[in-house]
Amino acid sequence: MGSQTTERRLLFLHRHAEAPEGAGTLDLVLTPRFYLLKRDPLPLRFAFQARKLAPSLFEESGPQEPLRYEVLKEPEGWLYFAYNPDEVRTFLKQRGIDTRRLRGLYFAQQFAPSLERPARLPGGREALVTVNGVVTLLPLSLLDEEPVLEAESLSPPRQRFALPLGETASRIGKSTAVALVAASLLLGLAWLAEGIRYQRATGALTQELERSLEQHPTLRSRLTRENIHGKYSRIDRRQRQIRDTVRAIGTLISKESKLDTLALDEKGYRATISAPSKKLKTLKELADGAGLHATVKGGALELSGGWKR
Repeated sequence: MGSQTTERRLLFLHRHAEAPEGAGTLDLVLTPRFYLLKRDPLPLRFAFQARKLAPSLFEESGPQEPLRYEVLKEPEGWLYFAYNPDEVRTFLKQRGIDTRRLRGLYFAQQFAPSLERPARLPGGREALVTVNGVVTLLPLSLLDEEPVLEAESLSPPRQRFALPLGETASRIGKSTAVALVAASLLLGLAWLAEGIRYQRATGALTQELERSLEQHPTLRSRLTRENIHGKYSRIDRRQRQIRDTVRAIGTLISKESKLDTLALDEKGYRATISAPSKKLKTLKELADGAGLHATVKGGALELSGGWKR
């Protein structure tokens, strides 16, 4: 009995794309015809921070249908992608491509490291080419060299995105189902072992507490314990606020933005960041998203706020 392959093929979506032959699942690759691309050097740490800024980066493109945004970390910033799922869904339907076969999503830009030479798209009329680090589409007739690569033979990038097209393949193989059940069982056993460990640790702490109360009877007073707890809780809470604030301000610093002043005292924080005027709006949105009170004043970003009690 032959083994069933789980390898998925790449389906490049371009002007002359056709429904692929054969069965099996596919990963969809959007070519530049179906997405907008932006680069931004802001030193954001997390993808959700970058994704929150995406709408403002694409607002210069004018009124658009509802767009979906994806982000990708680069060594010196972030790549931003914007595309219209409805447009993609309509084009797939026109080409007779069953969306239930599609599992994941890539963007052609992700293949840039593999495109040292042009890669021919299925249909033989266009090729993917990298120009100044940006993947674009060119007719074969405009190329100075004959493509030596077939796009479908390229290796998939590590980062794959979800595909919000409604109907997608939902069947899983028997081996996959067994693996999921086994993983769930192992997780349950791990939780049980962790519960037993915490129960033992709680018992040891209870015994230690009883010994401490015997040595210091005044601690049995609820008022005394609450006063001690309240005092050190306030100190810990204040220190946490200071660390979180400094960390949030640090995410606003980059090659294009500089921290000019920073002051921390018992009442709150104050800071000033200088940056090019075109970056100040983006920095303010980032600061607002991090919970900092920010205003643009005199060509700089001013941050200020008090500590929460």
